[in-house]
Amino acid sequence: MPLIRCSLLALACLLLAGCSSQRSSSLQPAIQEYDAGHLSLARLKARRVLQRDDADSYEAAWIMGLCSQRLGDNAAALESFEVASGSPEPLLAARARAMAGQCLVNAGQPAVAAVQFERAWDELQGEDRRQCAEHAVNAWREAGREDRARLWAARVDDTGNPGPRPRASTEALESQSSGRFTLQAGAYRDEGGARRACDDLLRSARNAGVSTPVVRTRMDRHGATLYLVHVGSFTSRNHAAMARREFESMDMIVVAH
Repeated sequence: MPLIRCSLLALACLLLAGCSSQRSSSLQPAIQEYDAGHLSLARLKARRVLQRDDADSYEAAWIMGLCSQRLGDNAAALESFEVASGSPEPLLAARARAMAGQCLVNAGQPAVAAVQFERAWDELQGEDRRQCAEHAVNAWREAGREDRARLWAARVDDTGNPGPRPRASTEALESQSSGRFTLQAGAYRDEGGARRACDDLLRSARNAGVSTPVVRTRMDRHGATLYLVHVGSFTSRNHAAMARREFESMDMIVVAH
């Protein structure tokens, strides 16, 4: 989908230029190399900032993602944007999600990408927001989900003012693959306790755009039945970890199933 790839890369470059005056001095060497077109060197300098694990780490990951994408390293770009999407700054996190969506389109995962575009849309403004909604439409169509595409297309008018946001869906992840990872919210010895936990979790799951909690069973090492409360079905551990951030106050773990 060339439209998504080209327009989002242009958006990313504009965002980087627009924010450079606000960045700390520790990132300036990386930004200068980026502006000069020295992408490998810019990525190296940004990585050094990221490794310090300080307040600039998320922005450093953002710059690394831009460099990797322009260098044609889609997997590295996706990894960096996923790190940047954890930023406590909502706008940076949204931009990173949008760019992660682009990487996922490039990787042949349009439905997973569409979920990222949907989540990014909330915090973007103006033309950026409108374009992000359009990318969600295109990604859903490429994924064969015309129902989701219509929901988003109906909410972008000629003036670029989107209407109410349709709920982001993890159905994409479930339909793209077998969904090898999930979020585990608890393990219970009795089924009733697990069912009650599911009911308590339902509202939070809906607010996070994650599919309905379910109870699964397995045997422990002593042969006793455990009732596991699982939320969502994801194509990778990284995608599950990203969804877990939507449940900040809950003690969840990423597990394979």
